[in-house]
Amino acid sequence: MLWEVVGLSEDALGNTHVRLRQVGDPRTLKTLAASVLDDPSQFQLVA
Repeated sequence: MLWEVVGLSEDALGNTHVRLRQVGDPRTLKTLAASVLDDPSQFQLVA
């Protein structure tokens, strides 16, 4: 599955969150803590 970053936000505690949209199905969205994207067991960068 391929995801595209569509936005960034910061919560009241200063934690950054990333809004992702599934490529091929733009109705499918996820919001994740930016720190999760640093975990290579969770996601793989595709250039």
